[in-house]
Parts: sequence; structure tokens; C-alpha cells
Amino acid sequence: MSHDQLTCLIPTYNRPAFLRRLFQFYEQCPLPCSFFVADSSRPDAAAENLDVIHRMRGSFNITYRHFDADVVNKIHQALQQIDTPYVVLCADDDCLLPPALEHCVEFLETHSDYSVAQGIMAIVNHPGKPPYATAGYSLVDDDPIARCRKMFRFNFSTFYGVYRTATLRDNFQITTTGLDCAYSHFFPELMLSQLSVMRGRVKVFPEIFYLHEEHDSNFSVTPKVSDPSRAVEMEQQFRKTLSSQLEQLGVSRIQAEHLVQKWYGLLPGLGLKQSDHHAFRRFRRFLNRTWRQVLNLVVRDGTIYRRSLRAADWSGQEAEWQEAIRLMTTAPKGISLSEVAEKRAA
Repeated sequence: MSHDQLTCLIPTYNRPAFLRRLFQFYEQCPLPCSFFVADSSRPDAAAENLDVIHRMRGSFNITYRHFDADVVNKIHQALQQIDTPYVVLCADDDCLLPPALEHCVEFLETHSDYSVAQGIMAIVNHPGKPPYATAGYSLVDDDPIARCRKMFRFNFSTFYGVYRTATLRDNFQITTTGLDCAYSHFFPELMLSQLSVMRGRVKVFPEIFYLHEEHDSNFSVTPKVSDPSRAVEMEQQFRKTLSSQLEQLGVSRIQAEHLVQKWYGLLPGLGLKQSDHHAFRRFRRFLNRTWRQVLNLVVRDGTIYRRSLRAADWSGQEAEWQEAIRLMTTAPKGISLSEVAEKRAA
């Protein structure tokens, strides 16, 4: 894998301490790819981010851009400027393990019918809680409708998988055009998962490729809704956009609407009305419960979506795993500017 094959796209927002930690990880565990930092921070944090980029440019091939947009639209705009054939998203407070990432790129190079490849995601909690694994499963059906049906039934996120850049760019174009991504990240993430399986098969390897850190500054994917009518509008946008994409696969409009109703029919069944605040609360509980279920699914082939980590999960990349855990443990809030100054003075 080379800089010309893969770009690691890093969306960041007011967290230069985490950006410093991430690039310190890649100094210790080199990732042979290009980096694209998509920033939407306020001016003071953006200035710190630029300082990080300038200091790292001797070691990394980094592009920096500032966008005035929410995270989904920011990623969409950044994807327009990426010209490598493959791309992977990495949050500024997380870590991608280079050996597993290279494995994904090598797989996509030789399997043109797959749209995304990924591995196991390790969730790191603080303080003192053991990390655990969330693992999806490969979707290999020839029929994209069959893949969509399975993704609905056993939903898992492909947000941080390795994608063909053109595919992910199209997926974000559809999502940002059809949904109000500034208002909520819940429906956009559901849409992106469904689009990933419409465009091709999904490969999930039995190895850790991504470490995600849970802490107070992580955003929630559940809707930030302020009134029931807005929540209903968001759900209708999602259903309309998904139905139109199913039609692109050759499904009739009636059949597409029937499938979406069958898969996501619980939402209108809540009977939301603008004046019905009890129904609104039920709507929010439903979405929160749905997302918790996503994180605890057991699929039919016995693959546990959420489970304890095993040593075999990081086999062949022990050094990278240990360095990522060390940094997340010793610098759970990232590396501050004062810590950098103290290190230089020493």
C-alpha cells in the first residue's frame, strides 16, 4: 500500500489535543497512506490544528482544509478533493491499526465486487473498564436487495470501513442531498450503511482494525430533536431517499415503498403528532433503544456483535495494538499544548 492508493480522512472539531495524539500514534506505527484533515474548528483550535499539521508535514503527506459545515457535509465536501482510489475515515480521537488497514486495501484491489472492507472495532472505555469488540459480518449475497434486508435486520456500522473513494463519495452525495444531516446523525448513518451494501458486497475480517474511544466529548448519533414534527420530517426524508435508491436497483416504486415500510415501519406506527408530547418521548426512546440494540446484536450465524476481546483479535499487530492502548490510557484527553512545550523543554 502507498500514498497513491489510500487516503485517511480525519474530520476534526475543536480537539487539537486528540489530533496531536493521533499523529503521535502514526509516528510510532507508520501508516503508508496520505492524510486529509477536514477541520471545522473555531479559529483558536484551528490555529492549533494547523500547528500540528505544519510540524508533522516532514513525516506525513498531509492535506488540511477548513470547512464551515456539520460533520456529514464536511466529509462530503472533503471527499470531492480526494483523488486516491481508496479512502478510510478516522475520528481524531481514535486509531486505525496499519496492518489490518493494508489487509483491507489488498482485498479490495483483487475483489472488484466489494464496496467496503473492514475488521473488528474495539471500543475503549475509561476509566478502568476493559475494552470490548463490536464485529459485523460479511455480506456476500449476489442480490443487493438481500444484502439490504440483512443490513436492516442486523445493522452494523460501515462508517469507518475502507471504501473505494468514488463509492463513498456517491454515498455521501445521496445522503447529504436527501437528508438534513446538520440536524441529526442517526438517519444519515443508517442511510450510509444501507447504501454501502447497495453498491457492492461487504467484507469483514476477524481482526481489529479500528480502536474507538468512548468519552464525554463524543457526539451521539441519536437525533437532537426539539419538536415531534421535526422528528417525523427527518424520518420521512429517510424513507423517501431510501425508496428512491431501491428504485435505482430496478425495484418498482410500489415495491420499494413496501420494503421500506416493512423494514422501518415502526416509526410511523408510533403515531407522532406535533401536540403529542408523550408520542414524541416514545419516539426518542425508540431511537435510543434501536441504537442500543445495534450495539448488542447476535446474528443468525452465531457471530456476536458485541463481545469481549480475545488475543487472537490483534494477532500479527501486537505492537500497534499495545501502542494505541498505551496512548489512550496515558493520554485519555489527548496531548495538550502545554505537554508538548514541556516535552520540548526537557
